[in-house]
Amino acid sequence: QRGGTGVVCKGKIKHYVMGAGGDPTGLGRWTWARIRGKGGMAFRYVSVYCPCENKEGKIAVWTQHKTYLQNHHDDRDQRTAFLEDLRASLTQWIEEGDQVVVCGDLNHDVFSPTIVSLFEGLNMTNLIYDRHDPINAPSTYYLNEEGHIVDGIWGTPGLKGT
Repeated sequence: QRGGTGVVCKGKIKHYVMGAGGDPTGLGRWTWARIRGKGGMAFRYVSVYCPCENKEGKIAVWTQHKTYLQNHHDDRDQRTAFLEDLRASLTQWIEEGDQVVVCGDLNHDVFSPTIVSLFEGLNMTNLIYDRHDPINAPSTYYLNEEGHIVDGIWGTPGLKGT
């Protein structure tokens, strides 16, 4: 599906897969795999994609999401729905005790208050900027005219980027 995400488990890790799934709407906004770790720990990695606003009126992911929400009598805009629904899933997984890494394209400045509060509210940190200075970091999309960083990797406490 256009705009969908995917995760792959292959090689040795495939023997430790406890489950896999995705966005409950079926829109492909995120997918995940859950891996069994040492001592009963569960690690879940999540690939996310939040659509950017469709300013040209073309058939696009933004339009697909708007149509889905309207058909389900949901008047939230696509970005709000994405962020609220992702927060709900992340909250559930963290409450279940999973260690979680979220990787993806948010199509929104990762340093905006909205994105920062989403992850900080879940006690997750930006694993890239735990190790690298965000000052003067390059834009993550070559056509990004504002120079914003719109992609990121966040993790629950105890996870560190290497």
